[in-house]
Amino acid sequence: MFKPCIFFIVLLNFSFGVAAEDSNADIEQVTNQKVYISDSLYIYMHAGAGKNFRILGSINAGTELDLLAQNDDSGFTKVKDTKGRTGWVDKRYISKTPGLAFQNQELTRNMSIVQNDLREARIQLPKLQQQSAVLLTENTDLKLQIKTLNNKIEQQTNVTQAASEKEKQQLLLYGGGIAFTGLFIGILLTLMLSRRKRSGWA
Repeated sequence: MFKPCIFFIVLLNFSFGVAAEDSNADIEQVTNQKVYISDSLYIYMHAGAGKNFRILGSINAGTELDLLAQNDDSGFTKVKDTKGRTGWVDKRYISKTPGLAFQNQELTRNMSIVQNDLREARIQLPKLQQQSAVLLTENTDLKLQIKTLNNKIEQQTNVTQAASEKEKQQLLLYGGGIAFTGLFIGILLTLMLSRRKRSGWA
């Protein structure tokens, strides 16, 4: 008599749980949102939107979750955790902002990255200082070479201008000499022709 009663009660609870799991009334689907379990606690993930559903496991504080759906009537939210489990949790214990534990992990990770970068910078600093000194020396040498080349270019320009002026003067002298010679020859020819004409007339 006692065993059939226990069996009946277990069967009744199982049927109620299955019926409750199949009930999805007033569920609002949500996509592409992240939520987090509140600090200083862990909660249970249930198979359906309520505490009377079977427990799938626990979720620690600060755990990042994917928000899938909300049931306003039951006050439960459907989520997916980092282990790939999908279930329902009490929405009072979730937050849209990371908890202190998660923030502490992020800060610790960022601090480790900064420390590694600082260590690398300290290792590279002597090499960079040496390279800087070499570059400064090369820069000074290049400036001196540029100054020397500019002086040579200026001297060459002056020499070229002087040669051009001298060439112009020589051309003027040659032109004047040629003109004077032509004039002189013209005068001689004129005088010679004048004398011949006079001699012929005489």
